[in-house]
Amino acid sequence: MKFKSYAVLAVCLAVAGYAAYQYGNSATSTSSVSAESSSASSSLSSDYSSLMVLDAEDSVETFDESSATKITLNGSDAEISGSGASLSNGTIEITRAGTYILSGTFNGSISVNCTGSGTVRLVLNGASITASDGAAIVMEQADKTIITSAANTENSLTDSAAGTFAEDADATATLFSHDDLVLNGSGSLSVTANNNDGITSKDTLKIVNANITVNAADDGIVGKDLLYTNSSTLNITSTGDGMKASNTTDTDSGIAIINGGDIKIAAGDDGIQTVSAAVLVDGTVDITAGGGSEASTKSSQSDMGSFGGDGMKQGGGFNKTMPSQDGTTDSTTGSTPESSADSSTDSTTSATTKSSTDSSTDTESGASPQMSAPADGSGMSQDGTAPQMDQSTDEDESTDTAADTTEKSKGITSDGAIEILGGTLSINSEDDAINTAGSITITGGDLELNAGDDGMHADNTLQISDGTVNVLTSYEGLEATYLNLEGGIVNVTASDDGLNTSNKLSTTTSSNGMDSDDGSMLTISGGTITVDADGDGMDMNGSGTMSGGTVTVNGPQNSGNGALDYNGSFTVTGGTLYAGGASGMVQTPSSDSTVYCLSIGTSNNGTVTIKDASGNTIATYTTSKTYQNLVYASDQLKQGETYTVYEDDTELGSVTISDIISYVNTFSSASGMMQGGGGGGRGQMTQPGSSTAPGSGSTDSSSTASGTQS
Repeated sequence: MKFKSYAVLAVCLAVAGYAAYQYGNSATSTSSVSAESSSASSSLSSDYSSLMVLDAEDSVETFDESSATKITLNGSDAEISGSGASLSNGTIEITRAGTYILSGTFNGSISVNCTGSGTVRLVLNGASITASDGAAIVMEQADKTIITSAANTENSLTDSAAGTFAEDADATATLFSHDDLVLNGSGSLSVTANNNDGITSKDTLKIVNANITVNAADDGIVGKDLLYTNSSTLNITSTGDGMKASNTTDTDSGIAIINGGDIKIAAGDDGIQTVSAAVLVDGTVDITAGGGSEASTKSSQSDMGSFGGDGMKQGGGFNKTMPSQDGTTDSTTGSTPESSADSSTDSTTSATTKSSTDSSTDTESGASPQMSAPADGSGMSQDGTAPQMDQSTDEDESTDTAADTTEKSKGITSDGAIEILGGTLSINSEDDAINTAGSITITGGDLELNAGDDGMHADNTLQISDGTVNVLTSYEGLEATYLNLEGGIVNVTASDDGLNTSNKLSTTTSSNGMDSDDGSMLTISGGTITVDADGDGMDMNGSGTMSGGTVTVNGPQNSGNGALDYNGSFTVTGGTLYAGGASGMVQTPSSDSTVYCLSIGTSNNGTVTIKDASGNTIATYTTSKTYQNLVYASDQLKQGETYTVYEDDTELGSVTISDIISYVNTFSSASGMMQGGGGGGRGQMTQPGSSTAPGSGSTDSSSTASGTQS
């Protein structure tokens, strides 16, 4: 939603994102790949597929009791039968590779410190471990540790209830590992973190066929380099982030992949947060972040955009910066909101920390990477590189009572890429449901999103080629610099703009109150898209093209917004477009379109029916909203043919197609702001029933003749 202005100040804050898609530093040889992983990864790039490979031992849940060391826990004591383990001062220390079976109740901690080669396997066989100080289990050193929850057993880990982890604590989670960690087993594992994180690996963390519940005072589950879950049931409740891949120092790390299973996250902060990539291959994921969309303080003031008032728009309108959470500067305060990074002061997380500071400190991290603008000063590219972030070129008339510097909670957020290939994803978030400084790719799956801000936001490219995306609640529905809709089913409900393209790197300025094309692009080539927006239905701060698919816009009821809004051009060469909305700021497709278009003046929320000369119905549009104009474009319209338009049972008029844009029961203004002129101007429509408009159901030469485009 944008207001009229005769001058716009564009201020650029360049912050480079991450676009890492590779992970090539596997610490172990691969001996087998699970059947599910092999099948699911067939549609992934080889970069991601290689991360889903499991060693043969990773999915093994059985164990040989005869060769294992048995540890029977009894309060602060333990009976150890076998070699490689010892008890001293409330800590059981394991120093050799092998299998260790733990059962019973223990008030103390387990320490794995294996300097030799080989895998350490801890079998939790009905074990309950409560630490008297700090973490319950710590892997100080080992090639790899596998923790198995034995079938038909219940197991629990709890950190010390009193006090907090020291700032220089070596282990900052109830279950903590410095090296590769695998969790598996069909038995249950409950992890309680009274003071900090639930489960953390400072290397790779793989969760395979596991059943884990985490309650954490801060983050739930953290895999620094890689967090990979395979066919597991996870129930995570956290005050901080739910799941996280946090390595910012290595460009091939900080990746989270979900492949099957059932994951439920209730996070006080972000649901899933990564640095390089977040990938959903399959499975069911349910995320509530920051109390959900109902906790958002953002609201639309769409009634301020009434025609002729302060909210009048011309072209793209007045641009100010949103109080967004993606690294842009809020020009209303001069402050710089934080990026979509880790809420902690852990320097393995993103360079900018949130205001809700995490007490943990990552002693293994290096310096945060520097972020800079391209040397040539060019804008964003479509090559997948995460763009730099700048002031938003889109107006935000929200009311946000929270401080602009308060980072709000997102469902899934990444500094790099987000890919969804399948599965079922449900998100209810205080801020954006899905947010990235890079690109989002949707190639399948069923998504249901409720967002206090954007349904999906990508600083670079948002591409949907298949699947079902339902944005049920949002301020703005889908937002990106390059928004590509190629297939699938997309339904968007927004209190402001439904589809929005905006280039944050653009330095274009307005001229004579008219905004310039900022280089952003909306491309529609397929799919079934339905937009219900109180602001602009399709808001292009740049340009757009439509070559296929079916788009239905139930646009704004206030005349300060339009069903279509573009600064550059919007060229239609295929597909079917219905765009209904208020009459104050009507735009039609550009005159360089090759598909014919009708601009129809209406009077209420009746059903508009278009019939050919033989009386056959070629198009029908119905909405529950009150609207005064419908733009219809389709290859059903043929040059030289005559069409009659009805609103319910009332004939609005007839038109014989000659030019690309034709008008029924309305006309283009002679003021120079022509409909569909392609130059960014708004077509000023005279409302039906006014002194200068044709009467409802009547036809005159100005309304039925095809309009001439400037």
